[in-house]
Amino acid sequence: MSPSTFGSSPTLTNDASEVSPAIHEQHLQFQHQLLQLKQQQQIQQQLLLQHFQQQQQQLAEQHEKQLQERIKVSFVLSLYSLLNTIPTITQYSLLILRPFS
Repeated sequence: MSPSTFGSSPTLTNDASEVSPAIHEQHLQFQHQLLQLKQQQQIQQQLLLQHFQQQQQQLAEQHEKQLQERIKVSFVLSLYSLLNTIPTITQYSLLILRPFS
């Protein structure tokens, strides 16, 4: 890129052959830069989407583990509660051995 085609405007004269190629070249450079920016933006969007999907998957896995842990704890507590309602052998022994009053 020469300084006359990028960063400064070409000299305006009545001679269209001097102005038109310079403007055309600058236009092509801007189009190329715009295309590069669009491609970079598309890549960034894809990376962001991938990152979001990974985070979403991790959260789903964590949620699944938490649910499984809560189910286990709930089951153990229910089992413990059930076992506490069943009289033990010792309690039965005391009932049998205790004289009737």
